[in-house]
Amino acid sequence: MLAMYLHGNTIFLDDRLDVHGNDYHTSILLHELVHYVQQQSGRFREGDCDSWVKEEQEAFRVQAAWLRERTISFPQHHQIPRREHVCAGGSRSGTAPLQP
Repeated sequence: MLAMYLHGNTIFLDDRLDVHGNDYHTSILLHELVHYVQQQSGRFREGDCDSWVKEEQEAFRVQAAWLRERTISFPQHHQIPRREHVCAGGSRSGTAPLQP
């Protein structure tokens, strides 16, 4: 895991991320900042799997749009969470892997 938002005001970033010099790494921070805004807005129910999937989907959409604006492709191996894969007993994984 390279980045994680904890409810409140804390985002953890792996030391390998260069958010000042690498646009993809910056997009990972943006993804986590989207989660901060989501929590602050109160739009999603905490602890609900469907809400978690919607939060992740929104964060990935914002991240992908930001990368597109910089003509950077969103990595093909990203698996944007889908309800049927996660809420039916699957694991909750949505953090982006490290890219050069």
